Amino acid sequence: MSSVVARNTTYLGAAYIFQKITAFVYFALIARHFGADLLGKYAFSVFFVILLSVLIDLGLNQVLTREIAKYPEKTMDYFNTSFTFKIIIGAVVYILAIVLVKVLGYPPITQKLVMITGLLMFFDALTQTTQAVMRGHQKLRYESISTIIYQFAEISIGAIVLGFNLPIYGLVIAKLVGSIATLSYSLSRIIKILKVKIALVIKKEVLKNLAKLALPFFIAGVFIKVYSHIDSILITKLASDEAMGFYSVPYKLVFSLQVLPVAFGASVYPAFSHFWLKSRDLLKNTFERSLFYLMIIALPITFGTIALASQIIIKVYSDQFSPSILSLQILIISSFFSFLTFPVGALLNACDRQKTNTRNIGIVMVVNIIINLFLIPRYTFIGASIAALVSQALLFFLGMIYVSGITRYNKKYLAVSFLKILFASIFIGLIAFFLKDYIHTIYNIIISAIIYFGVIYATRTITKKEVREMINLIRPNKTAPNQNA
Repeated sequence: MSSVVARNTTYLGAAYIFQKITAFVYFALIARHFGADLLGKYAFSVFFVILLSVLIDLGLNQVLTREIAKYPEKTMDYFNTSFTFKIIIGAVVYILAIVLVKVLGYPPITQKLVMITGLLMFFDALTQTTQAVMRGHQKLRYESISTIIYQFAEISIGAIVLGFNLPIYGLVIAKLVGSIATLSYSLSRIIKILKVKIALVIKKEVLKNLAKLALPFFIAGVFIKVYSHIDSILITKLASDEAMGFYSVPYKLVFSLQVLPVAFGASVYPAFSHFWLKSRDLLKNTFERSLFYLMIIALPITFGTIALASQIIIKVYSDQFSPSILSLQILIISSFFSFLTFPVGALLNACDRQKTNTRNIGIVMVVNIIINLFLIPRYTFIGASIAALVSQALLFFLGMIYVSGITRYNKKYLAVSFLKILFASIFIGLIAFFLKDYIHTIYNIIISAIIYFGVIYATRTITKKEVREMINLIRPNKTAPNQNA
């Protein structure tokens, strides 16, 4: 795996670890403070605007990253055209969000929450444009810093809201302040580091070219947003806000674990795009190593969480969220497939197979909606959890069908590695389960983790060379070559 990918994964991974750990604690405090019903309304308002945010992006972010990685000299024209266009379309989508939430008949408190989260959606869309450009130049350190800025601002204001027992609107205002701070920092980096002169201008030829390239990404983005967040809307409509609260707790917890796959995906996407043109051997190697390391991380987390689900939910969120235990156990299995889907999707998109990836996501979206419509009326949020598991597994296997047409990766190596990691993960899952009534959960996790790494090292699932490579992912060589080399 290249030093640039390792370094970028480290930067973004460290920032995401900080973000997810603090977000996990913060969300637990919110759940305890406001209870399942208000938590459900808050979570819905966030998921609702996330669903609509795809209408602002229109697939441009992935195209910006890929095309700038290929043609860095076009950075200024690409950025200014995309940024200006998103300001216009963002204002339209914000109005649409306000109208929709009223037409759909949601209560006044939910409507007010959406009015604020809609502004968050607008500013986040602009920030993501700057980050897409930075990713194209493989300068993810600045995105990492902006992630920390956002989290610090949100939690600081959120702590005031909780400490002074302020209304729940304060939580989304905290998010909004964090978003504005992040945008300000990101724009300053675009100007200083990339020497971009920001101008609110749209070059028709540039926009036309980007829009043509972005269409498959836009359609894929719509499909992803729908199958990822339609369950939240269906739960509130077919079940209740309380059920949404019970679902949002394990959903948020599992989502917070996707630190490394997100960092890997962000790092390897421009690298895949570059290797696709320059070196098929590096493309193959980077893809194999991405899957290997993500399996090493994802499988023990999956079985460990299944074993300790009851302790995690009750100790962190309190007894009132005990109905969420089974949902967590189901969603954590879906998370395993989600981990592996990141490099698969990145490879397809980076290697001009975005139409194939879009078709796969479209199939998964339809399957997801059908399962949700069938299961939610019967099993509420547990049904939504099952739908998420089926959808993530299907997306991974559909993607892998087409990967062989891009690179001749070593199937035997990955299959044998999977079986070895699976054995070690089941083993430590059983240990964690039997120890849960005798020692504290934290000590249980630490002991299980030590045993796990001992097992995979003893069985030569991971070698000394790979251990050194993993250490380099955590502490990359500061003398690595220039990112633009």
